[in-house]
Amino acid sequence: MSSKNQTVEKQSKDNFSAIEQGYNKYFIDIEQSVPRFQHEFFNLQNEYYKAWKNIVQTNILLQKEFVNKTELFNLPEPAQKLIESMNEEFARARSLRDNISISTIDVVKKNIKMWNDNATIFAEYNKKIFQFWMSAFTKS
Repeated sequence: MSSKNQTVEKQSKDNFSAIEQGYNKYFIDIEQSVPRFQHEFFNLQNEYYKAWKNIVQTNILLQKEFVNKTELFNLPEPAQKLIESMNEEFARARSLRDNISISTIDVVKKNIKMWNDNATIFAEYNKKIFQFWMSAFTKS
């Protein structure tokens, strides 16, 4: 092999070494930061849930106290049944939403796994195509 070809090959390896180091660092950083993001997101979600629950409970208690002290407001039985029915429907809707969300996440995970598996196969096909084309340009 000529000196010029060796220089080009060495430079090419050096270029790809820099690229490999860059993407290795990128993915190592992601692997280290993902657990922290997951933890912080869980904490945020938990705080939101606690705040929402507290707001609802506080408002219900305040309204209950107001009604009991003033005796101005008394719900008729059909209205009470309507509220109970609405609460049941809210619970069913939330449960359905949760099931749809979990099913969607599962489908997305399966699609990503399939994409990842197929990426390896696709790379192998590209390598074979590359080798075929390179054989036409190299001396035997």
